[in-house]
Amino acid sequence: MSAFNTLLDLGRIEDLQNYHNANGTTPLEVLRDNMANGREFMEWLVPARWPGYADVDLSMEYAVKTATGMDTGCATVGDYIAQTKYGCTCGQCLGGWLSPRMIFQLRVQATSSMEFMHRDDESRFKTRQAIDPSDVDSLYDGYFIPPSLYPNLCLSFYRGFIVVFRAAYDILKRASPFTVETLLSRVRDAYSYETMYFFNKGGKCEGQSMIGDREFYEMFADDDEFVALPTCANDNEFDLVRRMVGLDPEKQWAPYRDEDDDDDDMDEDEDDSDE
Repeated sequence: MSAFNTLLDLGRIEDLQNYHNANGTTPLEVLRDNMANGREFMEWLVPARWPGYADVDLSMEYAVKTATGMDTGCATVGDYIAQTKYGCTCGQCLGGWLSPRMIFQLRVQATSSMEFMHRDDESRFKTRQAIDPSDVDSLYDGYFIPPSLYPNLCLSFYRGFIVVFRAAYDILKRASPFTVETLLSRVRDAYSYETMYFFNKGGKCEGQSMIGDREFYEMFADDDEFVALPTCANDNEFDLVRRMVGLDPEKQWAPYRDEDDDDDDMDEDEDDSDE
């Protein structure tokens, strides 16, 4: 930092833009590479525990950009640190980590879940009876329910579960701060017998999105709303989202069953039928 400050104090702006060296890189590019390498090493050393870029590095980046006439998108260094600390490159991440395209993906997940779960809530349950554990995987988003709660998984519990997705959708649609606490508060605002039963029987608001792969981008490649959103380095940072909403990376969260397990089961069934 002192070397950069010295150059700035001396007015040696041209040195900050100089790439005539062995690596052909400017000081700013070297700084960015070091920041990226530091993040990569930290995520390898302690998965899902990256604390964000160091304030001193971001302050340095802001100073260099400002001195060389580059657009920072922020009025102050404090604003710049808040916006870019967790890797935002679009300048529009909510809280500096939840990108517009990530919000879109999570909204699609919540909408899809609500629609398909409502189809299940009448057809797969018997009055006042928990669903047979062998049938849980047939429920839409059944992967999100831990096996320890199967004995409580009746129609009332499932309807309370649906409210969690409705609350998530409402928060994301309004671009409000998205954490486990705000989600829990929103669910409780929608108080009903089903939500009370859901929480009393061990239900929680924690979970994990199961989208964010190439298939999603292929599905929405021609969607005008999605395509119009800016791209960002945080568009697929689901581990970051999980941590920032308040999920402990040391604990196991949903999905509690891998889709590959279903494929294995299908293969076993086919093998049995061939015998």
